[in-house]
Amino acid sequence: MQAALSKAVTSLQSSWIVWGSLNLIALTLLILTLLAVLAFALIGGAAFDSFRSSFPMG
Repeated sequence: MQAALSKAVTSLQSSWIVWGSLNLIALTLLILTLLAVLAFALIGGAAFDSFRSSFPMG
């Protein structure tokens, strides 16, 4: 009984470690994606503004 209990606890801990790592990786990817989108929007917005100001329309 004790051995089975300790085995169950060990397998539970390892599954928690796996899930924790997966969640950490997913969270990191999400943050990196958001940062990339933000940087792209800022850079793209600045480039578009300079492009638009170099060609006055209207």
